[in-house]
Amino acid sequence: MAVLPLLRRARRLAGPHGPEPVSRRVVAVVELLLIAAALAVPAALLADAVPWWRGSHAGVWYASVTALLVVGGTALVRFSPGHERTLGPLGAVAGLATLVVGVDVLTGSRLQLNGVVGYSALEGGRYAGLGTVGLGVFVAGSLLCGGWLAQRFRKGWRPMVMVAVGGLAVVIVGSPYLGADSIGAIALTAGVSVAAAICTGGWLTVSRLAWATMAALAVTIGFALVDLGRPADERGSLGRFLAALGDGTGGLTVHRSGDSNIQTLVNSPLTVLALAGAALVWLALLQPWGGLMRLFGIYPAIRAAMAGTGVAVGLGGVLGGSALDVAGAAAALVGAHGGAVGAAGARPLHRPYAARQRPPWRRDGRGTTGRPGQPFPRRPRCPAARLTVLRSAGDGAGDGGFGGRRSGR
Repeated sequence: MAVLPLLRRARRLAGPHGPEPVSRRVVAVVELLLIAAALAVPAALLADAVPWWRGSHAGVWYASVTALLVVGGTALVRFSPGHERTLGPLGAVAGLATLVVGVDVLTGSRLQLNGVVGYSALEGGRYAGLGTVGLGVFVAGSLLCGGWLAQRFRKGWRPMVMVAVGGLAVVIVGSPYLGADSIGAIALTAGVSVAAAICTGGWLTVSRLAWATMAALAVTIGFALVDLGRPADERGSLGRFLAALGDGTGGLTVHRSGDSNIQTLVNSPLTVLALAGAALVWLALLQPWGGLMRLFGIYPAIRAAMAGTGVAVGLGGVLGGSALDVAGAAAALVGAHGGAVGAAGARPLHRPYAARQRPPWRRDGRGTTGRPGQPFPRRPRCPAARLTVLRSAGDGAGDGGFGGRRSGR
């Protein structure tokens, strides 16, 4: 919430006669705090690599180790190459979060088992693989990494880059020897399909939705066949549900999943975090002064990644019986970092008006259209005359001017 006054004040400065802009130091400090908040969950997960529980004050030791990791991660993001670019912090934070969860899964998920932000073996819900919090962070981080990387390629290559990064993430989540979460893999496949469909710009049309649906169904059938081929005591939730449908007890499985969703929705603190993150994005960051809409217009792959994240965490929570827990874990990463991205998107608004709105004419009345050999005449004082000059310049360059047609002269 600390970024909201900064964004609103930045929006009010859009004029030549306004108050002093927000200090660049204040903007930098707020961005660092938001980056630190986005790294809180990965740092809390990584803190279990240190035996903090052996001390006399285990809670204090755990908080201290987590704080040190947050400070270290924030410094790493701050001094990483490309930090001054708009998408630099986003790529660094998403990469660190994905790396922490991914390395943990590849090494046996030891940080999540009986961890503070992981899952407990005493509850009997899971004994290996990706937990609820880990799934949310990994889904959000991998899709944002894919969007950040796809944005660096040409438009025609972006869907392939998104599918490559997302496909690797789907394998890690759904493999029975790694994440062992077939439901999460199906949900992530749906998110990747949506992100790949709109990463080149535009909206989710019927044809794009059809291709995304077919891709998601193909992956779902594949994971279902793999899960059904495993022994009964090693099947995941998808395999158990399909087996229950086969023996006529599928209704009981659906009823238990619905009860689990309701209880988790009411009792879990991650529900509050998910709702707060959704309210922050919808009521603040997506407003004209929030900066996120402007960023989405400039970087369509990032918009696609965030849309895919919403689809994936929503499906993963509902189908997995954890309601909004997956979305809450993703909101801890995307919500805080979305504020930093919104601040970065509004960053140019902090510059003086004269520096933002540079006319194409110089003080001596000379200027250029941006094309070699196409200079503007002296700047006319009358707005109507200026419009005529711009139209004639556009027609002479062959771009159709404002009307979009060639002059034919």
